[in-house]
This record gives sequence, C-alpha cells and structure tokens, in this order.
Amino acid sequence: MQEISAPKVRNYTVLNTLWSAADALDFCIFAIAPVRVLSFEQMAEMLAAVTGWNTSTYEIMRIGERRIQLMHLYNLREGIGPDSDTLPDRFFDDPIDSGVWNGHRIDRVAFEEIVRTWYRMMGWDDRARPTYETLVDHHLEWVLDEHYLSSESIAMTGASA
Repeated sequence: MQEISAPKVRNYTVLNTLWSAADALDFCIFAIAPVRVLSFEQMAEMLAAVTGWNTSTYEIMRIGERRIQLMHLYNLREGIGPDSDTLPDRFFDDPIDSGVWNGHRIDRVAFEEIVRTWYRMMGWDDRARPTYETLVDHHLEWVLDEHYLSSESIAMTGASA
C-alpha cells in the first residue's frame, strides 16, 4: 500500500507553497521549479526585472505561504472548515479495480490523521484554526483587529490579540 506519512505531507506542503507563490506572482506552474525550465533563482531574477524588487527564493516561498494562509482565512470566514478537507467516500470505501494498486483503498483514519499533521505544519490546530502566532508570522493579525474573523475562529495559544 502507498505510504501515508509526515514526510510526504512535508513534501506536499513545500510544493503547494511553491505553486501558491507562482500563482500569486503570475508564473505558470508548468514552467517553474522543481521539474520545469525555470529555477527558483530565475524566478527571483524575473520578478526583479519586472518589479525592481530584490527578491530571494526564500521571499518567494513566504509569498506562497502568506497566500495559503489568506485563502484559508477566507474559507474559514465563509464557513468552509475542516469538514471539507477530505475525499469522496468512494476513495475510502471502493477498492481500486485495476493496475498495481488493484484491491487497495485509502485508510480513512490514517488520512484524517495526516490531514491533522498538515494542519499543524501550517500553524493551525486540529480544527484547522490558525494560531495567533501564525497570524502574526504572516502579518495577518489584522483579521482579528478588523473583525474579519471572530476570535473563536483562531486557536488562541496563550497570546492575546
């Protein structure tokens, strides 16, 4: 059976962050790192050429991280929460009917646990609520100050808004 593991979630998170940055900066995901023509360095150079910003690859990834956090906050505000972070039942209930994975299905409990692992890697609690520290890290504490989200939507971990 295909392994469901924290290292795979880490790899997904990095790739998702890169794709998020590419979308935010209007780079085609089919042309960028890690497997396409444009390297991280070339992305930073192109961004500098267009905007004049002296941007590092680290900053590109931070743009992607902040975009993911913003999209998640919007979803939370609109009532789209952790119940939506799943797959259709058939992925768990119906075995694959051909190929090398014939007879296999995704373990629902393992999948749900690995989703919670991803939440924690993103700086969210097990209910997909970002911690206050995550908001501060991405300069998003204004979502509380401007009542964009209620304080119940944030996992308060000892810090106060």
